[in-house]
Amino acid sequence: MTLEGEKRKRERVEREREQERDELITSQLQRTKAFGDRMTKPHSLTPIDGKCTVNFPQNNSQLLISNCPPDRLKTFLKTLSIKNEASRGINPVTERARMRAGVPRSFETISPVQQKDIQKANELRSKVNAPVQVKVLTERALNSTVGRQPVKRPRVDDDISPDKALHPHKKPILIMPVTQKLSKEQMAVLNAVLSGKNVFFTGSAGTGKSFLLKRIVGSLPPKSAYATASTGVAACHIGGTTLHSFAGIGSGSAPLEQCLELAQRPGVLQHWISCKHLIIDEISMVEAEFFDKLESIARHARSWRKCIHVNMELTEVRRQTDRTFISLLQAVRLGRVTEEVTARLLKSASNPIERDGIVATRLCTHKDDVELTNDNKLRQLPGPLRVFEALDSDPTLVKTIDAQSPVGQMLQLKVGAQVMLTKNLDVQRGLVNGARGVVVDFLPGNQGLPRVRFLCGAVEVMKRERWTFKAMGGLYLSRQQLPLKLAWAISIHKSQGMTLDCVEISLARVFESGQAYVALSRARSLEGLRVMDFDPRVVQANSDVLMFYKQLKRDRLLLQASTRAKVPASKLALQHFDAMYQNHFGDLWPSVRIAMLSEQKYGALINNFSSNTDMISTLQLQGCRDFIGDRKGDAHNGLDEMEQSNCSRTTSNVQCFVFPRGDVSRFKPARPDSGGLLSYYLLDAASVLPVLALDVQPGHAVLDLCAGPGGKTLAILQSGAVRFLWANDLSGSRTDRLQRMLQSYVPRELRGEDKIRVTSLDGRKWRNMEEFEFDRVCVVLVDVPCTTDRHSLIEDENNIFKRSRTKERQTLPLLQLQLLLAGLQATRPGGVLLYSTCSLSQLQNECVVQQALSLAQQEMDLTVQVQNLSSFTRRFSDTFHFAPQPALGELILPHLCANFGPIFLCKLLRVR
Repeated sequence: MTLEGEKRKRERVEREREQERDELITSQLQRTKAFGDRMTKPHSLTPIDGKCTVNFPQNNSQLLISNCPPDRLKTFLKTLSIKNEASRGINPVTERARMRAGVPRSFETISPVQQKDIQKANELRSKVNAPVQVKVLTERALNSTVGRQPVKRPRVDDDISPDKALHPHKKPILIMPVTQKLSKEQMAVLNAVLSGKNVFFTGSAGTGKSFLLKRIVGSLPPKSAYATASTGVAACHIGGTTLHSFAGIGSGSAPLEQCLELAQRPGVLQHWISCKHLIIDEISMVEAEFFDKLESIARHARSWRKCIHVNMELTEVRRQTDRTFISLLQAVRLGRVTEEVTARLLKSASNPIERDGIVATRLCTHKDDVELTNDNKLRQLPGPLRVFEALDSDPTLVKTIDAQSPVGQMLQLKVGAQVMLTKNLDVQRGLVNGARGVVVDFLPGNQGLPRVRFLCGAVEVMKRERWTFKAMGGLYLSRQQLPLKLAWAISIHKSQGMTLDCVEISLARVFESGQAYVALSRARSLEGLRVMDFDPRVVQANSDVLMFYKQLKRDRLLLQASTRAKVPASKLALQHFDAMYQNHFGDLWPSVRIAMLSEQKYGALINNFSSNTDMISTLQLQGCRDFIGDRKGDAHNGLDEMEQSNCSRTTSNVQCFVFPRGDVSRFKPARPDSGGLLSYYLLDAASVLPVLALDVQPGHAVLDLCAGPGGKTLAILQSGAVRFLWANDLSGSRTDRLQRMLQSYVPRELRGEDKIRVTSLDGRKWRNMEEFEFDRVCVVLVDVPCTTDRHSLIEDENNIFKRSRTKERQTLPLLQLQLLLAGLQATRPGGVLLYSTCSLSQLQNECVVQQALSLAQQEMDLTVQVQNLSSFTRRFSDTFHFAPQPALGELILPHLCANFGPIFLCKLLRVR
């Protein structure tokens, strides 16, 4: 409520600091009206209900909180209490001082609870805890009143010790709030629940399912969240009720129509109307028919698949730390009992697991065996029997409470009795649910509370604890009892969720699939486990369950793949290149790497079929030069007359203009002439070198085996010497681009079938072509698909380094080898073949050529020679940067001053 008594829903309440440094509790929607700093101890009605009342005497007001997630409310109240205690020594600013200051009212968020706040609060509390003189209180005095003021009767299990007599009002020491962190898997489940998804989560023993379930319950608004379980004890562990009690349809055996009528009763209907989050623990024990009826009642729909949006599995085991034991348990969980598993479990029968008078707890398959064992062991102990009866909130509902309480209505103990803790008392000290201990003695007095020595070393006087249970109609029941139960034996079913330090197991009477796994997984370690009569045949796993977990694993892998942080393909390519090329190129790699990551230089391949005769002069005015026709560097590079003649014959018609070294200017887009043909084609100038090295002569027929997208095909046509050109590429999209290129650069009359043929055939299956006869000298260009290194560093979409294309990339060398061998078979004796890639990879370059030469000779009876291109490359060394001393062929390296390539080329001559 607001200060005027107005109710507000979903109000945000915070503790903040005002401009005068006073700490106040403020309302998010009404910050101008803040609650005063001085408050009384907050009164929490029922933590699980998320309700709390905080009184502010100075303001004569109350802060009423309801439907707050329990965990958030506990944290808020704990913080509020510590901050309030730490600020008691600070006098608040008076109203007069506020008015005189004239400072505008403002608020700032205060820091979370820190260790200094705890220390200061405890120092102030220590001043209150001063010793006082008191008289010994008699039983009669406790029941009397003094000055008409009633004297508070102490709890029946209070210990009237000398320390308490000297400090009757001693306040407990405050400690720093500690919350155990969730793992990544657990946090993913919690986030899925809070985002409104229907979630099923499971996991092997010890992965923190119970802990996570309590965190989920504590993170949801209590009015719309119902925590249920298939059994009363399991419901008690999570502070909920049984699923049958929530549903209000009894056992669920009645027909669906009758169940729907039962669910329409006012008390039951209210549950279904307000329920937004239904939590079901131990769902595996809920029959499928009953679950379908719940689904039909909730929204008249069937099937698990419709109900559950997300299936999640916890895989991080926290109960056990021994990886060997964890692997053993996982094998048993799946019903796989190897010889090693059998040997380890049989060997455990001799494990000495008793210590300090604490014997192992025996896990039994049947409840009758448990009761018989505990009664006999207790009867055999000497000494008097102590009986502790529970204090129930409603004695007429004992059976209802028994069904949900982890402790019985009556507890019988003797000195030496083996006991087990049934509630978390102090996690840091090891006093947790399932902790084993032995009764060492009883305190004197009427109550005679037991003192228990636990296996963790702690000796504790056990006092009554309270358990609260949710019943029908919003009613709460409670039981006060010692948090102990006899522990010579417990049932496997009742042990679920427990972690036992020393456990003895008898599996002779196992009757259910998975029961052996549940029993074995209760042990914290293999050293604390003793299996008395292990038989591998008792380990069973339900086939349907195994299929479910198999599908769950697939779903988890798909979910991880979809949510995994995606690394761009270009980054993967760079990582690959750094790993591969650093070793191969050594000191050259850093400069090559920088160049490949920088903007690439282009050349303008002049289209001799265009009528734009002024284009060359325009390019020259821009500072460009034809690196092919320029003869200035021939003498400098030491070419003799014969070599110059060959070069002139080869390159007389092909022209390609580039900007000078170091000039990164860009070419303008080519313009069409009057016939619609473009004046030049922009490409990596280094890609023209394979065409020049082919040395195409007049009348030659040329096969371009992997022609798309067409840059080298156009360069071949520019030589003007080709009688027939066969351009092939398996990729339909690349041949489409090739066709469009031909239409933009080649006249219609030269694109006839008798001049140029474009096909989309598999080049690996190419044989000696019979459709037409080659001249005595055949020319074949095999520009194979490769990793296109420079493209892979700048493009993420169409990138062969994408994870989905890993297999394609790994099989590239095999594809390249097959294409090269097919090209050699298509080459007539005396003909030449030019193999090229745009990659720096040795596996795709030299290794492919070497393998092809070997196979051609051994399996195809072909004689092939590698041609020396050193004189050819010297002619263009002033334009391109060539790799020094290649093993085979030539390699153009990217360089900042000549940023072309990479291009690998190797010329082969088929002798016979």
